[in-house]
Order: sequence, then structure tokens, then C-alpha cells
Amino acid sequence: MPLESLLELVETLQSRIDEHGAALRQSEALTRAALIDPLLRELGWNTEDPALVMPEYRLGRGYADYALLHNGKPVIMVEAKKLGTPLHEAASQGIGYCIEDGIGYFAVTDGGQWEIYETHKMAPIAEKLTVQFDIEQSPPMTCLKAMALWRHSVQDGIVSAGQVPVLGFESNTQTPAASPSSPPSQPNTVIRAPSAAPNTPTVQQTHTTISKTGEWTPLSELAPTGNKPAAMMFPDDSQKDTTSWAQLIEDITRWLWDNKYLNSSDLPIKSPRGAARYIVSYEPKHPTGEDFRQSKPNSAERSHFYVEAQNNARQLVENAQLVIEHTGQDPAQFKVRLR
Repeated sequence: MPLESLLELVETLQSRIDEHGAALRQSEALTRAALIDPLLRELGWNTEDPALVMPEYRLGRGYADYALLHNGKPVIMVEAKKLGTPLHEAASQGIGYCIEDGIGYFAVTDGGQWEIYETHKMAPIAEKLTVQFDIEQSPPMTCLKAMALWRHSVQDGIVSAGQVPVLGFESNTQTPAASPSSPPSQPNTVIRAPSAAPNTPTVQQTHTTISKTGEWTPLSELAPTGNKPAAMMFPDDSQKDTTSWAQLIEDITRWLWDNKYLNSSDLPIKSPRGAARYIVSYEPKHPTGEDFRQSKPNSAERSHFYVEAQNNARQLVENAQLVIEHTGQDPAQFKVRLR
């Protein structure tokens, strides 16, 4: 599997999300067919071969959408959600079922966001997160992180992001370089930990684990892993209670507006998901004419803008940083206290 082929697919998936996001957000089946199955197949998991991929696999008290198999045994369970669905609840439940059934890894995805957890690691759920990537971010980096799911690597016991550079993917017997992964604590798991490659730089994880609540964390260092925000502190040291990630981005946008860092000439602000979507606009519509799925309007007497708040927590935090940077401000000066 040449990297060029994977890169081309990632760019195709980005285009599908841009062009068909509204339909994908309404249908898990479409998300699986258009986004998830193609990536699994590109990474060596033929979704039509029951020897490699078993759909609707019995897991705990429910069913996993996919079991990725090696020698007839599941090595990774994958739970699929429609595009835009928050992943944390599914991750928590799926990890619990995998622990019960002795399965070392659990992945959950909405077709855009992917999170892979080491289920038996003795740590809070946030610290079980081994690899995460977003199809809509930098395609080369996405490719490297997606290599954690490469079949030949997984079957050789490696579930971790690829290193820079990743070479030699043509051979079915050659495993790509990968950053070391801690072994699951239970000895009967199929996944084994690889030896660390000496003196080789690895891809850095993009998430920050918040160890305690009650502390102020700069927005630039924050990646939500389940906790919800409790309050915001702005650069002028003013504070505001914030009950959700959707409210957080609206509060930040309002503060920027009220303090003259943002005005109507700055609108609309485009999403990193492509020119077909906005983060903030003067009307609750995207360029395609699609309505904002969950708009957060500011009060009409003070200003006139709308914030697209229909995203998962991680994307909302990233969008908030983009809005701040659009005004020339520093996201590190905006701080969040978690519950």
C-alpha cells in the first residue's frame, strides 16, 4: 500500500465530507459506506472478507459494528457513528465491553474523527487513548496516524502512529516504522507491544490529558477528553460560567466582538473543513445554502452573528482557536476550567 494511495484517499474523504456533510450527519449507514469502509479497505481490512472483518460482532451486552480479526480472533473492535456524533460515550461503553471480553484495543469513529484506545491499560479513559486523528486535518499527518490501523502492522502486534518518515509500504511482509505502544496489561490479548526503534523521532500525540479539574488550562493546550467546561477566563481576566463546548465557542466569539477584535468585516470565518462550511457568519447558513445545524446567535441589539455549534467537542475547541487567531489574538490567553 503506497502512501500516495492512502494520501489520495484521505483527500477524497475530505471532499466527501465537504460536499455531502449534511447527508452524512443524518445517516450512520452512509457514513460507514462513504467514509469508514473505504479507509479500512485501504489499510488492508477487506470489509467483504469475513476472515478479516466481521460486522455486528457480539461484544459484551451489545454488538460492535466491526471486529478486525487475526487468525479468527478479534484484535480491534470498531464502533461507527454518523458524522458529527460525539465519541466519548461510545468509547466508555466499548472499552468496558472489550475489557470483559479480553480484547486489547477499541476504536470509535464518526468517519472524520478516529480514536483508538488501549483497553487494558491501567489508567483513566483519557490516558488509554493511544492514537487519534481527524480525516479533515493535514492529510500527510492523518496518513501517518491512520497507519495505526494498517492490517500488517496490527497483525504484527503494533497499534501506534507511524513515524516520520514512513517507508517501504509496498511489501506485505514489511511492517512500517511505528512509535512504541505499551502492551495491554492482560497476557491473553492478541496485540503485543513492539520494541522501540532507537534514535527515531516519533509522531507526537496531539491531545493533552487534563489531570485535574479546577485548574485553568490555556485553550491552546486543551483537547477535551470527556470533561465539560465549567468556566472561561478571557485575556482581560474577566470570567464567565460556560456549561458546554458549544457555549464556549459562542462566549469566545462574543467577547472578541464586544472588545472590538471582531467585527462584521471579518465575517464569514471559514471552517478548516473547507470553503463549503463556516464557523461564524452574519446569517446561519453555509455557502451551500445548508442551515447551521445548531446555531448560537448573539443578541441582536449588541451584534449580529451566528456560530455553527454542531460539532464534536474537539472540533469546537479547534474552531474556537481559529476564530481567536483570525482576530490576531493568542489562544493561550483564553483559559478554560473543566468540571
